[in-house]
Amino acid sequence: MDDAFRRDGNESSVRNGPHPVKIAPKRRLPDALIIGVKKGGTRTLLTFLQKHPQIVANSDELHFFDKDANFSKGLEWYRKQMPAARPDQVILEKTPIYFPSLAAPERIYDSIPNVKLILIVRDPIVRLVSDYLHEKIHYRKTWSLEEAVTNTAQNGSLAVIENRNILKLSLYDEAYSRYMKFFKPEQMLILSGEKFIRDPWVELEKVQSFLGVRQAIRKENFYFNPEKQFMCMRSTGVNGFCMGDNKGRKHPKVAQKVYQVLKEYFTPSVNRFALLSQSSFCNEWLHGEV
Repeated sequence: MDDAFRRDGNESSVRNGPHPVKIAPKRRLPDALIIGVKKGGTRTLLTFLQKHPQIVANSDELHFFDKDANFSKGLEWYRKQMPAARPDQVILEKTPIYFPSLAAPERIYDSIPNVKLILIVRDPIVRLVSDYLHEKIHYRKTWSLEEAVTNTAQNGSLAVIENRNILKLSLYDEAYSRYMKFFKPEQMLILSGEKFIRDPWVELEKVQSFLGVRQAIRKENFYFNPEKQFMCMRSTGVNGFCMGDNKGRKHPKVAQKVYQVLKEYFTPSVNRFALLSQSSFCNEWLHGEV
C-alpha cells in the first residue's frame, strides 16, 4: 500500500517563528456533504474516501437537515456529531436523503453556505430496482417490481404509480433544481455511479481535486474481485478490503413491458437533469440494461 494511505498523527504542526506549534484536532461543521442519491453508491464512496489521510467522516447518516426532530436540536448538536479533525483535514457527512428532501437545500445553505456538495447518480431505473430489492429484503415486502411501481389501467395498459417513493427518488431533475436555487454550480460535484462501479479511482480523483486534498487514492489502490464481481480497495498491506455482501446484489430481471413504461416515465426527467447539470454521462442511461 502506498505510504500516502498511512494516516499522520493526531496533531498537526504550524510554524510560529522558528518553533512548530501543535494544533489539536477539533470538531467543526462539515466541509462537504454527500447528499445522494439513495442506492447510488454513497456508502461505498464514503468508505473509500475514509481511507484518505486528509478526510474524516461520521459513518452514520445523521439526517440533520431533512428531519425536523434532528434539525431542531441545533447546529451545536450537529457539530458535536462530527469527528475531530486537524486544520488540514476535510470533514464529510453523508445522508442520501438530503438530495430529494424539500427542506434540506435551504437549511444547508442557511447553516453552512460555503459547504461543498457531492452527488453520485446512476441510471434512474437501475437505482429504482436496487431500492426495490433493498426494501424487499430489509422490510420483507412481498410485492413484485411490477406491483411496486405500476398498476393496470382500465384499457389494460400499464401505468406508473407516480406517488411511490422509490419512483420519486429517481427524479433527479426536480431535486437538483431545488439545490440550484441556493448553491453555485462550482459548489456541487456530480459523479457517475456507473463509472464509479467500473473505474472507482477515476471518480475518486475528481472528488479529491474537488475537496482540495492530495491524490492519495489512485488506480493502483484497487483490484477486481472475481467472486464479488466488482472493484475492491487494497487495504494497508492486505489485498482484501471490499464492501459487504449486501453491496453489488444481483438485480431481478425487469419485464420488458415494465421497463418500457419506466423508460417513458423517466426520459423527460433524465433529459432535463442532463441539461441542468451538464452531465454527459446521462447518455448511458435508459438503454435496456438493468
